[in-house]
Amino acid sequence: MPGVYNVGIDQKAWAMTSARWLAEKLGGKGEIVEIEGFPGHPANVARMEGVAEVLANYPDIKVLATDTGKWDEATGQQVMSNFLAAYPNLTGYWTQDGMAIGALQAVMAANPAVWPQGVGEGRCQFLKLWQEALTMNPDFDSIAVANHPGVSPTGLRIAVNILMGKQVNTTKLGGVNGLSFVIPLAAVIKSDNLNDGLAMCEGKPDAYLLDNIMTDAEVQQYFK
Repeated sequence: MPGVYNVGIDQKAWAMTSARWLAEKLGGKGEIVEIEGFPGHPANVARMEGVAEVLANYPDIKVLATDTGKWDEATGQQVMSNFLAAYPNLTGYWTQDGMAIGALQAVMAANPAVWPQGVGEGRCQFLKLWQEALTMNPDFDSIAVANHPGVSPTGLRIAVNILMGKQVNTTKLGGVNGLSFVIPLAAVIKSDNLNDGLAMCEGKPDAYLLDNIMTDAEVQQYFK
């Protein structure tokens, strides 16, 4: 809607981060599958557009199939199990959110001679599963990009500043309509900082998403 501000991460850039990592990890070639969320949902559309944009630069990576995991861990596991059966020479997969947990569980259960390279999620359950996967396959690698819930309280802080009469610096905004407060990602976990990610999970439940809430001082960057 005109004049309405949005606060959140850049969903397209979020997806491109892990897609680019996957493409490079595969050496720019291979056969992959995609497990998406709900087709037609704005976040899923933005993410899949980002993945497609990245893969357009890697013509030797072939997408064999795409299916929906409905943003559900169990569904993601079933879809991945089906893919593993249908494409025994699969070299990689891209997915998102909790479906990444199910997908990795499917790979671990099948335990193929060569594991397909996949991406993960910035959730403690996935990071712990990553640790477990390494005990089965020391060559296992992944990436977990946080889609953190802290954007909500950050958004509240921004709203309070607006209600206090502070003027938004529109040059700091982004998004498709130029009215989005684009919040930095809370974390990008790779093999070299997996321990840091696990440290963020200490004392937290498995469902905990790697998170960050911007301080009031930090949100001032969006105001004049």
